[in-house]
Amino acid sequence: MKFFLSFFLLLGNIYAIEKYETIKTSCIQTSEHSGKSQKQLKDILIKQAKREAIGELYGSLILSKTDVKDGKLVSDEIKQKAVGSVRIKGNPKFYNGVNFGEICSDINAYITKKDLEKYSLKQMTLQNFCFNDTTVATKDIKQKAKEKAYREILTKYKPSLKNISLSQAQELIHDFSISNDKFDFNTGSYCFKAVGSLYPYEVELYKPQTNKNIQQKVIVQKEPIQKPSYIIEKKQSKTSDKIYFSNDYLEGKVLYEIIGDKVHIDILIDNVYRNLKGGVSVSFPQLMNSRKIIDASSNKLSKLDIYEKNRKLWNTELRKVIRSSYLLVESWQSSWKKYKTQSISMIVDIERMDRLILNVRSVLVNKKQQSLLPAFGEKDQQGFPIKQIIIKR
Repeated sequence: MKFFLSFFLLLGNIYAIEKYETIKTSCIQTSEHSGKSQKQLKDILIKQAKREAIGELYGSLILSKTDVKDGKLVSDEIKQKAVGSVRIKGNPKFYNGVNFGEICSDINAYITKKDLEKYSLKQMTLQNFCFNDTTVATKDIKQKAKEKAYREILTKYKPSLKNISLSQAQELIHDFSISNDKFDFNTGSYCFKAVGSLYPYEVELYKPQTNKNIQQKVIVQKEPIQKPSYIIEKKQSKTSDKIYFSNDYLEGKVLYEIIGDKVHIDILIDNVYRNLKGGVSVSFPQLMNSRKIIDASSNKLSKLDIYEKNRKLWNTELRKVIRSSYLLVESWQSSWKKYKTQSISMIVDIERMDRLILNVRSVLVNKKQQSLLPAFGEKDQQGFPIKQIIIKR
C-alpha cells in the first residue's frame, strides 16, 4: 500500500512540475490611470496579470533570487525579464469589475520548459581543457589555467563574452571544479577536466562593467612653455536595453544600444510553432527613406527588402494595395524552420533626433492562415498589430 501511495505521490509531483500554465485575473481602477487610452489600460492589465502569474509559473526559482547591485534591486530586473517570457494562450478577456470604475482582465498565462530552464543551474563542461603559455612561470600555470577555464566556460555558452574579466566571470560561474589534471612536460601543457555551472538568466542580464567616470581627454597646448595645457572633455552617450514579447507561435526579442549618434538594433524572432514560411518586419514612422540606415542585414537564409515612402504595400484591413507612408524593412523566409531564429540587424543614424520609433512585428503563414506577433494592439501602415518600441537618447 505504501508503495502505491508513494508512486501516486511521485506521479502527482511529475505532473505538477510539467504544468506551466495558470489563469490569472487582474483588475485596476480607471481613476488611478486617468488620461490613459483603452489600449494603454489593456496593456497595464495584461502586464499586471503576467507579474502575478510568474510566482506560480516559476515559483521559488525567481522569488528566492533577491540581490542588490550598484544600488539596484536585481530581483526586479529578473522579474521584469520573466514577465517578458510569459505567454498568453488565446485572447485576453476584458470586462467591467464588480466595483465602480473597475475594469478587469482574465488571461491564460503559460511558459515553456525552455523558459524554466533559464532560471535553473546549467552545467558546462570542458572535457579536456589544455593551457599552454610559455610566458607564464611554472609556479603560476595552474592558477592561470584555471582563470582561462573560467572564461572558456562562459565563452562556450555565449561567445560574445570572450573578453570578460576574471572577476566578472567568477560572478557568473557557480560550483567550479577541476579533475583529471595532468602536466605534460614535453609540450608544457597543463590539461584537465573543468566543470562549472551557470544560470542562463544571469548571463543574459549581464552587462560589461565599465567605468562611467572615464572620459576621453584631448590636450590642447597653446604655449607649451609659459601656459598650462587646456583639457577638453568629450562625453559619449551610451544606452542599451532588451525588450521581450511572445505568444504561442513566435518569441521576440529586440536589443538596442546607442553609441554616440548611432543606434545598433538587433531584432530576433524565434519560430516555436512549426516549419512554415514567414517574416520579420520593422517600420520607422519618422523616416521616409533609407538614408539614415547605415547598415542592414538578416539571416543567411532570409531575403531582406527595404520599402521607402510611396512603395506599393498590401494593407490587410483595407484588403488592397496602398502606397507606403514611411520606411519599412522586411526579412522573409520561404521555409522558416521550427526553433530557428530570423533576424534583422541594423545601424541607424539618429543625429539630431531625440528618439527613434520602431514598429516591430512578425508573421507565420500557413496557406491562408496567419499567426501574428503581436496578435493585437496598435497597428502599422499595413493594418498589422505591432510592438512599438521608442528608443530615447
